[in-house]
Amino acid sequence: MPNAFHEHDFLNSLLALPIDSRLSVPIGDDAALLKDKCGGILLAADTVAEGRHCERGPDAPEILARKVVRSNLSDLAAMGGYGESLLLNMILPENVGPDVPRRILQVVSEECALFDVALAGGDTVCAGDRIILAASVTGRLFSQPICRSGAMLGDLIVVTGALGGSILGHHGTFIPRIKEAEILSRWGPPSAMADISDGFLRDLNNILVASGVGALVNQDQIPISEAALALAEMNPSRSPLDHALHDGEDFELVLTISPHRFEIVQENWKIDTKLHVTGEVVESGLSLSVGGEVQSVDPGGFDHGV
Repeated sequence: MPNAFHEHDFLNSLLALPIDSRLSVPIGDDAALLKDKCGGILLAADTVAEGRHCERGPDAPEILARKVVRSNLSDLAAMGGYGESLLLNMILPENVGPDVPRRILQVVSEECALFDVALAGGDTVCAGDRIILAASVTGRLFSQPICRSGAMLGDLIVVTGALGGSILGHHGTFIPRIKEAEILSRWGPPSAMADISDGFLRDLNNILVASGVGALVNQDQIPISEAALALAEMNPSRSPLDHALHDGEDFELVLTISPHRFEIVQENWKIDTKLHVTGEVVESGLSLSVGGEVQSVDPGGFDHGV
């Protein structure tokens, strides 16, 4: 499809836009950081659509409502921060009844209460034939901004949790890694970090490109989820490892951190989420170690455009 919209190409083109001096962290990371007298205000936005981010069906309003809140908070966590307020825009089908927006707002309100975020308002319009929810959030840093551009040679590549198979349900029920981000921020911090929304290798590669470095990932150290194993049984054309490397919407954190700082983080890691060292930062390229042999790999991943 030569004329198709590709999200990653479009996002890369945004990096050419002029940088506003009011932003400490401009376009290009999981969130932006607006300067103020208290360390800065984190800004992020995300959109979810019925038929794209969840199947159409009777539970779609609740799934999308939960997901639009949590995906935004995941972006803030990836920057080393937490949410303070949220604005919600609803684009609803033209023939929608009053029950659907009420159900959406009920779940969004519950989610905001769960994560101590103020629901501050928004907008609603009817157009088209499916539900689209767009939310924007503000937040604060636990310590300092953790951008994608700080990875250094010799850093470890670490992920939280297990990877792959999110389509079996995790994509709509995940918990944003806010507590994990707080510990990492206070006891690390990581040199670079992102949340895994488009696939482990894709989001790792975003860090590599921003930092001007490469990565060597060890196949045997990739944490493969039970869902990835189940998907591979359902469709043997893709292995569990392939799902773990490329499936989108795990919403785990991928980070780079020096070995010394990682030891300190581990000593203070008092929560159940597991940390997995998956490789190390090298000079260039994206490579996978398979049985002692090193091979170049494509980042692949999920594209929200096509």
